[in-house]
Amino acid sequence: MVRFSLIGLLLCAGFTAAAEPAKPATLAEVRQAIDWLTFPKPDGAVYEETSLLTCRYMVPGKIDPVVEWTRKTFAAAGWAEETRATPDAQPDKYRSLQFVKGGFLVNQFINAKSQSVEVNFTLVGNVDARQLPRPDKVTAVGSDRGYQSFSTTETADAVTAFCRKAFAAGGWRETPSHGAAAAAKEGRIELRFVQNAMGCRVMSYLDDKKALNVTYFTAVRSEMDPAEFTLKAVPTPAGEKEKLAALDLKTFPRLGELDAKVNTGTRLEYGVYTTTEKAVAFYRKAFIDKGWTQVPPLTDVFDKGELHFEKDGFSVEVNLTRNPNGGLVTCTVTNHGNVDTRHLPHPLGAEFSPLRKPVFFIQTTATPAEVEAFYRKELPKLGWKEKKDIFVLFEQNGVPLKFYIGTPRDGRTPVQVTLSDER
Repeated sequence: MVRFSLIGLLLCAGFTAAAEPAKPATLAEVRQAIDWLTFPKPDGAVYEETSLLTCRYMVPGKIDPVVEWTRKTFAAAGWAEETRATPDAQPDKYRSLQFVKGGFLVNQFINAKSQSVEVNFTLVGNVDARQLPRPDKVTAVGSDRGYQSFSTTETADAVTAFCRKAFAAGGWRETPSHGAAAAAKEGRIELRFVQNAMGCRVMSYLDDKKALNVTYFTAVRSEMDPAEFTLKAVPTPAGEKEKLAALDLKTFPRLGELDAKVNTGTRLEYGVYTTTEKAVAFYRKAFIDKGWTQVPPLTDVFDKGELHFEKDGFSVEVNLTRNPNGGLVTCTVTNHGNVDTRHLPHPLGAEFSPLRKPVFFIQTTATPAEVEAFYRKELPKLGWKEKKDIFVLFEQNGVPLKFYIGTPRDGRTPVQVTLSDER
């Protein structure tokens, strides 16, 4: 693969490239950079929302102790604090910190409330935007590891052509941008380039002085290529017997003594008088004690909780909803089996969330007709049999797999893949 080097200098007359950047990280490397589910949190942290790339929670108290705790904790984990070019204007109200390890950047934003502090972390990725190629004769506006902004007297067409050639030479692939159509209506140009698990958005517009302002934003992609999830062999869907062997919810620990509304062994629903915070803590411990691994996302906010666990290819979801009037928490635990829709074959240009979900969303550059034709051709090769339905529906070992194909927008067709109607 050709990467940014002297080749980038020769792509367009009058344009140059910056120093050769790091190779964009794969999803596996992103996962290894930091695990927000296990990374330490301050004492008293509550109302947590954690995903693959982000973590948010509240901490009682003032902003300074949280900042000091963060610096010590990241330093102990081998992260170095990055000096920000622009100091915070109101450090008593908010703080913006950055930490770097192995080329990966983490942004932290701390917002002081009246009696507590809101803490937000984001894993940005390992591509330093300052090292990406840019035109000659530009005026720098601002930059850090996650973005670079500059102005130029070159035309928008010239900069767009340069970016397409220079990024392609570095192994980046241009893909449709969600916001391109809306941006065009406002006189802005938006390009999107991807490589491995990293993405770069290029946004440009003319200012009041008719100078072209261009900004590169780099970040881990919210949607990945199927290549990040390829398996040599996709497992056969587990039937009810295999699901029960992996996890029988009739014998699994649960809270309280109220009778279950539903308990088939693969799906459990019951009520208990407790808080969602205590229910989240109970299920985190119960599943980990049984050898299950917790995976993102995690939600533990006010009257709502959501947890996910995996073991031997099986996936379990726990949903918690508290009645604000009566204090009763409804606990729903579902064994979704071993079908991971990320591992199925997907059509040309498909992208999707890196998180495993029973209701799964895909964006693809294929047309709706091409999407239907693709799944009807490829899924039978894996043992799925098509069933008559108003939607595209397949089944194997009693496991339904339904496809809802939407109307294309911004050059991409949305597809919803649903494993079960029990939601």
